Amino acid sequence: MRYLERRNQTSAIQWKCRVGIATGPVVGSVVGVQKYVYDIFGYAVNLASRLQVFAGQMSIVSHDEMKESLAGEFSLTDLGCHEVRGFGQMRLLGLATSIERERGRTPRFL
Repeated sequence: MRYLERRNQTSAIQWKCRVGIATGPVVGSVVGVQKYVYDIFGYAVNLASRLQVFAGQMSIVSHDEMKESLAGEFSLTDLGCHEVRGFGQMRLLGLATSIERERGRTPRFL
């Protein structure tokens, strides 16, 4: 996100991202026959993908189980319980990055 913030200051084309982060088991493997690609699969990858839908542009969303791990590095906002497709009801957290804290900016969620 810090890279995109700096890049967007000097570029006519503005890039935006939404980030979902999760913890859990994953498996990595090489996929392909003629062109090889390394890819990861699993619970955490699927959950992170579903969580990014709840993030606004240039913001990060995680699930409540990561609260202790994230508390020292991020300002956390409780986004309440939401139905996450394929995972059921989950309490979500919005994460304010150091960039947002430095600028006193309120992150956009949901």
